[in-house]
Amino acid sequence: MGSSKKPYEERSDDEKLLSNLKKASGLYGREDWSACIMREATATEIASNIFIRNYLLIENSLPHEFVDSLLLSANGIKGKFKQLVTPASKCLGTN
Repeated sequence: MGSSKKPYEERSDDEKLLSNLKKASGLYGREDWSACIMREATATEIASNIFIRNYLLIENSLPHEFVDSLLLSANGIKGKFKQLVTPASKCLGTN
C-alpha cells in the first residue's frame, strides 16, 4: 500500500518548512541532538528562501526564473546571506 503523503520534492516551501520543523521537534523530544540541529538548519534555509523569494518576486517584481536561479546559485544559508541578503541590505541601507 502506497503512502498518501505528497513527495517532498513536490511540496511548497511552506510545506517543507513545516515538515522540517515538525521532524526537528520530534528529534528534540527523543534527544537526538545532531539530527535535530540538521533539521533546524534545513528549516532555516527554507525560511530564508521564502523571505528572499517574497522580497524579490513581490516587492521588486523580478521574474520567477531569475529569482530561482539566484537561490540555486547561493546555496546554503551562508551563500544566501553572503550573496543575496548582505548586498541587498547594503543597497537599501538596512545593514
